[in-house]
Amino acid sequence: MKLSFHDASPDLLDDFAALTDVVLRTRAEPSGGLFIAEGAITIDRAFASGARPRAVLCEEKWISSLPDFASDIPIIVGSQSELNSVTGYIVHRGALASFHRPDPLNYLDLIRTSRTLLILEGLVNHTNVGAIIRSAAAFGVDGILLDNHCADPLYRRSIRTSMGTVFSSKWARFADHAALAVGLAESKYDVLALTPRPEARSIRTWSPGERSALILGTEGDGLSADAHGIATQELRIPMAAGIDSLNVSAAAAVALYEFTNHVHS
Repeated sequence: MKLSFHDASPDLLDDFAALTDVVLRTRAEPSGGLFIAEGAITIDRAFASGARPRAVLCEEKWISSLPDFASDIPIIVGSQSELNSVTGYIVHRGALASFHRPDPLNYLDLIRTSRTLLILEGLVNHTNVGAIIRSAAAFGVDGILLDNHCADPLYRRSIRTSMGTVFSSKWARFADHAALAVGLAESKYDVLALTPRPEARSIRTWSPGERSALILGTEGDGLSADAHGIATQELRIPMAAGIDSLNVSAAAAVALYEFTNHVHS
């Protein structure tokens, strides 16, 4: 259902109002049980994943790039300046779509049905979370577990940085390290803590078991004592002398390449 910007009622535009990072970080998420996909690629991937669309806001030239939405989904068409006036920022990719959030997965079910897991602890930066999800998808990790302190994978910036791979990835939240440890132990996971500690084993020499989980923590504090307590081994990325760490998303890409290469070889 195509509508001109001027014919769209305020309630139809509400999904897209004030989407700047500053505003989003000061209001409860998820807002109204929705998420925003930005750009034709991420909109298409969200729709292909089965997410239910609510509304679209776009420039005329982007309509042909959109998926075949049902006829009752409002597609609000305006100029870039009109889009910007609603969102509060410059919409470079020309199209936004709001979707209903999917029902969350149960992390224990994800543990039981996976062979490889990535566990994220305390990663509050949306860009890092999105980039790590993209790497996990690229290297074929079965599932991703995030603690309740991690940034929202369905936040606009996370989705954009993941290039929409968050929609094809299986991920779930966990709240309690003790319950996580029990679930991993019951499913017989080899749990690997990635750390810059020099005494840790090089990830290049690690040999995988039947099931493996890799834990990543924050750049500043690293993994918590609880996370180290869950680990059955500690691994490090070998680096040149004088360099002891990488940005967490870069470290994740390197580690996941080695991790999945060992698992699948």
